[in-house]
Amino acid sequence: MNLGDMAKALGFEKEEICEMLELFVQTTIADLEKINFAIDRSLPELAVEAAHSIKGAARSFRFEEIAEAAARIEMRARQQVLEGSAETAESIKAYLDEIILTLQDG
Repeated sequence: MNLGDMAKALGFEKEEICEMLELFVQTTIADLEKINFAIDRSLPELAVEAAHSIKGAARSFRFEEIAEAAARIEMRARQQVLEGSAETAESIKAYLDEIILTLQDG
């Protein structure tokens, strides 16, 4: 991921996109924690809410892999199924780790 190219494609300066990505990472980590809490407590409604939030934010940055993973969690949770969601949440975290590394490299 090239931050300069991403900023240009989205109509922002590189510094602005970095700030926005940092907020995206923080928010997504909080939403992943909600998903894990929802799984542990069998609260599919909470998982729907958190996954929907991740999906929308990811799409705004064109992170389709993250958005698709979040959509899978959301869809299953709407059907009251949380099995497999922890693994999908881990895949989202792996994408976040890549974004974090890119931000650190500048």
